[in-house]
Amino acid sequence: MNPRFRRFTVSLTLLAAACPAGAPTQPPLEVGGRLDLDGMDPSVAPGDDFYRYANGAWEARTPIPADRPSFGTTQQMQDDASERVRAIVEEAARTPGSKLGDLYASFVDEATVARRGITPVAPWLRAIGSAADHDALAVETARLARFDVGGLFGVSVETDDREPGRHMLVLRQAGLGLPNRGFYEHTDSTMNAIRSDYCEYMEKMLTLAGEADAAERAAAVLAFETALARAHWSVSDSRDAVRTYNRSTPAELERLAPGFPWRRALAAMGFAEPSSLVVAQPSALAGEAQVYRHTPLPVLQDYARLRVLTSYSRYLSPPFENARFAFYGRALAGTPEPLPRWRRGVSLVGAVLRDLVGQAYVARHFPPEAEAQARELVADLIAALDDRLARAAWMTPQTRERARAKLARTRIQLGYPSKWIDYAGLEIVRDDLVGNLARASAFQFERMVARLGAPTDPAEWLAPVTVPNAYASASVNEIILPAAVLQPPLFDPSADPALNYAGIGATIGHELSHLFDDQGRKYDADGRLGDWWTAEDERGFHGREAALVAQYDDYEPLPGQRVQGSLTVGENIADLAGLGLALAAYRRSRAGARDTFKKLHARAAVLPRLGARGGRSTAITRCGPSCCPTLTLPPASARGPCATSTPGTPRSTCGRGTASISRRRSACPSGARIDATRCGPGFAANGDVRMDRQNGERDEVEAEEPARRDAQRYPRGISTASAARSAGQQHDERGDDQHAEADVEEHEPARRQPRLVGGRRGGGGRRRGAGRALRSHRAGLVAGVRHHPGRLVPGRGARLDVLRVM
Repeated sequence: MNPRFRRFTVSLTLLAAACPAGAPTQPPLEVGGRLDLDGMDPSVAPGDDFYRYANGAWEARTPIPADRPSFGTTQQMQDDASERVRAIVEEAARTPGSKLGDLYASFVDEATVARRGITPVAPWLRAIGSAADHDALAVETARLARFDVGGLFGVSVETDDREPGRHMLVLRQAGLGLPNRGFYEHTDSTMNAIRSDYCEYMEKMLTLAGEADAAERAAAVLAFETALARAHWSVSDSRDAVRTYNRSTPAELERLAPGFPWRRALAAMGFAEPSSLVVAQPSALAGEAQVYRHTPLPVLQDYARLRVLTSYSRYLSPPFENARFAFYGRALAGTPEPLPRWRRGVSLVGAVLRDLVGQAYVARHFPPEAEAQARELVADLIAALDDRLARAAWMTPQTRERARAKLARTRIQLGYPSKWIDYAGLEIVRDDLVGNLARASAFQFERMVARLGAPTDPAEWLAPVTVPNAYASASVNEIILPAAVLQPPLFDPSADPALNYAGIGATIGHELSHLFDDQGRKYDADGRLGDWWTAEDERGFHGREAALVAQYDDYEPLPGQRVQGSLTVGENIADLAGLGLALAAYRRSRAGARDTFKKLHARAAVLPRLGARGGRSTAITRCGPSCCPTLTLPPASARGPCATSTPGTPRSTCGRGTASISRRRSACPSGARIDATRCGPGFAANGDVRMDRQNGERDEVEAEEPARRDAQRYPRGISTASAARSAGQQHDERGDDQHAEADVEEHEPARRQPRLVGGRRGGGGRRRGAGRALRSHRAGLVAGVRHHPGRLVPGRGARLDVLRVM
């Protein structure tokens, strides 16, 4: 791996914490060969702009590849994993009859794909056109859900938040082809241009499908989606675990949301009269039902046609694929070129047959000794968090002990699942790409339906091991660290411990902290949503939470665009706590090995003198503890300035690990508060928000069919280190970075992922933040501050909080 991508600002922070500000100059220290000191810009005072200090030279010399919307450490990690997977699938492709090889061969066989044109989806289009009335069309589109074609609402079978041992059917708002309702409502020039491009895209698709009067019909579909968007809940409201738990029955749902044949639609999906279900956003589904009932049937049929074409256009002939990329990739994400077909094929195979790929990947690239060392590090992190909980003086003894009991029962799943998916019942044909994807979607959908009557399975993983993503699930009280995230530069068994604690340690700390953030704290040791805090402790938490929200609300990375603190607070809490825990765990681990610690003290020149406010507090400050219940908390009023980087704030705010760069078209109107999970490049925002795809490569992503796919893929209760997203938010069925055309938005089989808790419930996906800030070709048109190089700079000499690797 090129050393320029192996720079960890957070590693620098850990080293800084070990070095007194006035330490004598020594020769440069190579710590495990992973610090890219050449990427730093020592001409910048760290107290003025830590991001440029740590990453400035790297950013100045690093171009963004033409086929990427962004580039940085996480993308490089995914590239490394993809090269390994490529070797696996290309080797398999040499043997006809291999599922891995035949699926890959069907994707790279461009001649066959081109020759078949639109024919593979023609039966679905004919069925849509044959629907005689609104109810018949609703049933027909519901049948298409099993083939990963979205509709008005998203469905998923998830762990019941109130009864963790059982599964529950959950319905969520969905139905939008643009990232979220703001794309339909705001009238600034940027949003007007996006809607115009979107309308041209729909016109192009209808024309390619042989439909007449395509321009007029596309405009009618846009009007329909705009009406749907007005009914949607906001992203902030949709991430509230309590508000989005509304138990109902099919009969009650039809009374709540008249105008749509809910029971018939659910039956067509395979859910025949479930005894109960959860409606995440009741008023949104009621509003969508009314819009549906009052929209002319021909408009609804065109809408359904476009759902099919958008879902499968990347697997049809070049005109369809090119039209889709022109909008979701180039116009919306700013990516000049699509990824090479081999890379998209590898991503697709890794998503659709994730466990077949995963077994081969683990056997070749995840040695037992790496697993053993990672488990030791996890143990240190848990011990550090337990120590902080034990010393959290602001909490009453009752709540403090319950929190420690929850931590003691937290399950850590590391590397790979103990039970793999059996694909024996899935047919893969070497020359039938669309058929393969349709059958794979149906295979995974049927597995989801089957879970409804079964108890929860603690051994089940809902994400591939070949994607550098970690996540926490509050509803089952666990964190999962797949094999691909346990690789350099986040984790390297041969590296100096400081780098591993700063890298994967901060990631683990982040995920553990999600179990105690503003949403995760609502779940008890068993993963049950309930009130286990005393009233006094709850008030104390909310006071600290409000202070952090206000702090982030004040950040203005671009003129007129502010961070939305209430939306990003879960991620901000985990960010602030994660590195603090990593540092505490590192110190614990070095207690019996003072020689290395002393060596770092003596060779302080690794970081030129920080010079601000003295000592190690220059880099590690009280800002983190002031905001998170898992730390020792001073009063909320005592919080100081804090330049922090989160999914909702500019990464360059504080130089998060290795820098990275991105290009995104602005998804936020001038003067609006930036909804980082909604607008952020690294996420997508279907319906209301879309998430980083947890499956496959996510260097390019799109914004389509937001809500439905998220709902089906991401069961409640998960917060990911990557990508994140708010509960109940809509996500494109195909992926999560709606702002970029997905190099391959993994097909539904691999997409039914756990939902997030914390800052990004509702969309699990790896965070593109894994250890770095993200630089963008569209820096001036940031879709969300998260990946923007704009800087939140504290006053000269102010303390800096350099946080989070992932």
